[in-house]
This record gives sequence, C-alpha cells and structure tokens, in this order.
Amino acid sequence: MTSASPEVPVLAGVGDLAGRFEAVICDVWGVVHDGYHTFPEALNCLARLRATGLPVALVSNTPRPHDPILDQLAGLGVDPQYFDELVTAGDVARAALRELPADRRCYHIGPARDLPLFEGVTAIRVDSAAAADLIVCSGFADEERETAEDYRAHLAPAAAAGLPLYCANPDLGVFEGGKFLPCAGSIAKLYEEMGGPVRYFGKPYPAIYEWTLARLATHRGNPLQRHRVLAIGDGLATDVAGARAQGMPVVLITSGLHRDELAGVRDKLFAKARPDWICERLWW
Repeated sequence: MTSASPEVPVLAGVGDLAGRFEAVICDVWGVVHDGYHTFPEALNCLARLRATGLPVALVSNTPRPHDPILDQLAGLGVDPQYFDELVTAGDVARAALRELPADRRCYHIGPARDLPLFEGVTAIRVDSAAAADLIVCSGFADEERETAEDYRAHLAPAAAAGLPLYCANPDLGVFEGGKFLPCAGSIAKLYEEMGGPVRYFGKPYPAIYEWTLARLATHRGNPLQRHRVLAIGDGLATDVAGARAQGMPVVLITSGLHRDELAGVRDKLFAKARPDWICERLWW
C-alpha cells in the first residue's frame, strides 16, 4: 500500500471506523461505481455498515433528482439493501427552482436526460440566454466532445448583463469507465471567471448536507451530532471540503477522482482540503 503523510492515516478498510459513528454519508460516482461498473467491495462495505446499525445516505452531485438516479443505481445492482437514503444535487436545485415566480424565464444548458430537474417548476423555460432572466446549467449538451470554452461566446452577453446562473452539479468532471468527462461545474467556473454570478447546489455547499442529515435523523430517531457522522468520498473540493465545513470526519477514497494527481503530491493537495483518513477503495 502506498504510504502517506503520518498526519493522514491510511485505513486498511472503512470497517475500522464503524463503531465510532452514528451514520454515514457516502459519495456515489467514483466510490460505488464508475458509470459503467459497480465496485463489489463497495457494496459489501455499505451492507456491512448498515448491518452494524448505521444508516447510510448516498449523496451525489448528479444534477438529476433522486428518482431517475434510483433507477440508474438499480440497473447497476445498487439497490436499497445497500443504503437508506439517496440525496442529489438535483433534488436541492429543483427545490430552489420550484420557489421561482411563475413569470421567471429560465434557459437550460444541459442534456435532455436532465429535464426531470424542471418537474413541478412553474417558471418559464425559454430557448435562448438572450430571452432569459436566469440560466440553469446541469451539464454539457455533448460531454464527449465539448469543453467549457465552447460556451464562452454563448455566455458572454449573459455574464456581462449579470444574469445569475444556477449550477445543478458543482463537479468539474468525473471518470466514466476510465475516461474523464467534464461536468456543469466547469461551465459555472468559466461563467464566474467572466464575471457572472453563480449559485451552486450540491457538495460542498451546506444545503445538501442539511437535507441529508434531516433524512438520516429519521432513521436514528434523534438529531445527529455532526462529529459522529462519517463522510466518505473521492473529491477533495467537494466531499472533503464539504464534510470539513460541516464538522464531519471524512475518508478520502484515493482510487477515484484524484487517482492520478495524488501520486507524490498528497501533502500539497491536502493543504487545501485535508481528509481525516485515506483508503484506497471503499471496502470493509
């Protein structure tokens, strides 16, 4: 096993921590599956965590609300025997969109598969940023070929006019079956650099943790103490930084998003967001 700074202990398995906590918040993409394949050792670990009496919430930065993600997970073999709750950035973003006035005009950037984000939203969807009061970004129209730069000219007038952009997935990118694909967060980051205001939904921002803790508390029968909720994830800027801000101990899974970056530069990366433990994979 690769050595790490003594300040960040290496776990043989997450089971070593099970007796210390009241609940678990676990990332999905890169930890439980890679978009194509589920990791059997991760499912075994989730099942064993639940068997110890710990409720488990899967928390994802996907821009889609949880219902279609439940179907996606089931197709990958991740059924409810492995978790108690599923909360997504799309859930939180959709709740905010539902609060908009009915005459608010929204322009959507993202693929058609993300349209469940607008279910129950009374605001008007328009076909161009020029006609909009608000931009909602859930991802790329073609994540296989596009980069954020492809949207610069399209977004420049909106940024200059100060149109707010709602980002329904703060992730900059994910590995899908070994290939890196950009996410909505990379467009939002560009928009901010252009001077446009952005509101983010999902990790590391507080609302998704509030949603998740409220749901986990129903399984415990009492409010949770944050220092007794274990967070697990593979993203420093999202999973680790978000958990830290909430006062939650966190395990960084090193075989996920940062698997190529971590070799030889862990201390430099951890200066920005330092996990409490690292583990190669989510396993018991």
